[in-house]
Amino acid sequence: MPASRSDSRKLASAAWVLAAALALANPLSAQGIAEAEFAALQQRASEAIERLDFAGAQVARERMRALAQAQARPAWEARVLFLEGMQARRQGRSEDALRRFDESLLLARRHGDLAGEVDALNAYSTMQRRAGNLYQALDGHTRALELARSLARPALVADSLAKIGRIYAELDDLEPALEFYRQAIAAADPLATRQLTELESDVAHVHLRAGRIDEARAAVARTRALAEADGAPDLLAVALGREARLMQLEGKPEAALALIDRAIELARPYDGARSVLVRQTLRLRVLADLGRWEEAAQAIGGLIDEARRTGDRLTERNLLDLQGEVSMGIGDAAGAYAAAREYHRIQQGMATTMTSRRIADLEASMQRRQMEADVKLLQRQGELQALTVERQRLIGLVMASALVCVLLAVVALVWRYRAVQRLHRALQQSAQALQQAARTDPLTGLGNRQAIPDPRALASVAAQRGESLGVILIDLDHFKRINDEHGHLVGDQVLQAVASALRLALPAEMQLVRWGGEEFLACGSFRDREHALAVAESLRRAARAHPLRDGGHAPSISLGVSLAESPVEAWDSLIRDADRALYLAKESGRNRVCMAAAA
Repeated sequence: MPASRSDSRKLASAAWVLAAALALANPLSAQGIAEAEFAALQQRASEAIERLDFAGAQVARERMRALAQAQARPAWEARVLFLEGMQARRQGRSEDALRRFDESLLLARRHGDLAGEVDALNAYSTMQRRAGNLYQALDGHTRALELARSLARPALVADSLAKIGRIYAELDDLEPALEFYRQAIAAADPLATRQLTELESDVAHVHLRAGRIDEARAAVARTRALAEADGAPDLLAVALGREARLMQLEGKPEAALALIDRAIELARPYDGARSVLVRQTLRLRVLADLGRWEEAAQAIGGLIDEARRTGDRLTERNLLDLQGEVSMGIGDAAGAYAAAREYHRIQQGMATTMTSRRIADLEASMQRRQMEADVKLLQRQGELQALTVERQRLIGLVMASALVCVLLAVVALVWRYRAVQRLHRALQQSAQALQQAARTDPLTGLGNRQAIPDPRALASVAAQRGESLGVILIDLDHFKRINDEHGHLVGDQVLQAVASALRLALPAEMQLVRWGGEEFLACGSFRDREHALAVAESLRRAARAHPLRDGGHAPSISLGVSLAESPVEAWDSLIRDADRALYLAKESGRNRVCMAAAA
């Protein structure tokens, strides 16, 4: 039989009792009993957080911290910080959770606790995913997976694989997501029913998203069987939620509503802030399918506020998408438009590959509803005209009244046409803003590779001034050390500071972009090689002198300069030469400028 959560608690308690008996028999095993007590307390705190018993979790953590200090075990302190982050996440305190996970990650890494580093990396990256930073989250989960595999810990490997799969699912890249879930199931312990239940639920979610009903039904059945074998109410709620979604897609909204209501009731003692949001969002979708628009409209505003409070941008985005549909259902076109604008704002901030598809779907939906409204209006106009013709045979007064009605209908049509034009212009402006966001690096505000100008356009201007095209490739020295020693939040601040310094020091007619990672690229025209070297040297000094928020200075930079000796139609050869010069600057001791040799 698979091990349930109550069985795990009994095993942890039995292990602690055994260690205590050994310590009494042998004084040298005192350290062993401390380790056993710490492990039992960690299990107790984790289970208390799952039960939303935050006071009980706090008591366990205080004892854990006291043990960590008494035994001089900083890695244990990292575990306490991790549990504080988990509690903050369950309570919806996103900023506190991110801070605790980052502190736990740094401490675990510094003291060689690889398992703790994997847990902290996955937790931190999960918060990034919920905030919409999908590619940052993917990078963190990938590094966690590498560490988990080096430890040969099946549970950690399966957890990391599943989290990578969830990111691909958010990107609507369903086949890679499904493959990662299958790898996670293969890596998981066959007795770990809790983890397997959640993984099968993820598989069902992908099949439901893809519209593969037969595969989804089989995955839901496996999820339900595992949840019932474990016996945990919150796991049964997970299975019921997936089954409700299946019923919804099969056109059985009444059955779906009964299932999701039961799932909400079962999970109430266990659900954290995000789980509540996810289940309530599914319930609203079922209400929309049932046409219970008013009931859905009353609840959706509070859920959006809660998503914003907890920093859950993915759920907020999904709720705004649903709010547009609900607003149209109750006839609130202005509310639907406002929801669409907020939805687009989140999509622009996320800057992910699914942005264009979502906008196109929303625009098509709004246009379809608009066309339906126009058809109904034209039908009403036809009925009015028919009535007018009939009344014209009766009396002249009725004819005059009918004429007034026709004029009013024409005014309504004109007003409607102008409203559609305004909406179309707003959507065009939103699309333009999204295109600009796709060419902008969200961290530094600089352009990205897509923003590099066409060299042929610059070449004609440079030729008129008697100048030559050139590039400067810039790389931060020892940037990986900053991330490893101070954390990624500090690393992001350093990148922002260096970008600001370079932007201020670079001549106005030149273009600066973030090339990738800790590299920047400046391109433009120069009078000669000395001019190019002088510009690069001014960038090096400006970056080094720029202050950081904590009062220190940014790290040094190394620069490679390349100048075209003849007209060019692409930047590739110049960038390769600059890259070789940058490599020479690195090899020569960093914090310097090197010029590529003339061709």
